[in-house]
Amino acid sequence: MKNTIILGCFLLIASGLFGQADKQFIEAIQTSDYVSAESVMASKLDFCINDDQDYLKKTESIAKLQTLITDHGVKSWEVVHKGQSKDGTSNYSILESATAEKSLRILVYSEEKDGSSKVSEIRLEY
Repeated sequence: MKNTIILGCFLLIASGLFGQADKQFIEAIQTSDYVSAESVMASKLDFCINDDQDYLKKTESIAKLQTLITDHGVKSWEVVHKGQSKDGTSNYSILESATAEKSLRILVYSEEKDGSSKVSEIRLEY
């Protein structure tokens, strides 16, 4: 019984550690804190706008993301879906914008590598 409780506590703590990058990224985007968003991104990542896909440095990615969000007049974000791999090493979230002009949808994918979780893919659709 004691071992079961200890294992349960460990799993609860471990599951809280995985997937933090996408959660922190989303919270940063929702508050327009692009410095914090950039801090949880991998140094290079897949960055897609509609069907145009690139492998960019995080500084380039965050600049493009900020421009697109500004150009679309995004007022707020809503997380409409999220999921996790069976082994808990990768997560994704889908956000939709509430805008005055055009809708914008973002898929954020993060994965565990070398003991830390980083956003490794951002897909935008409009």
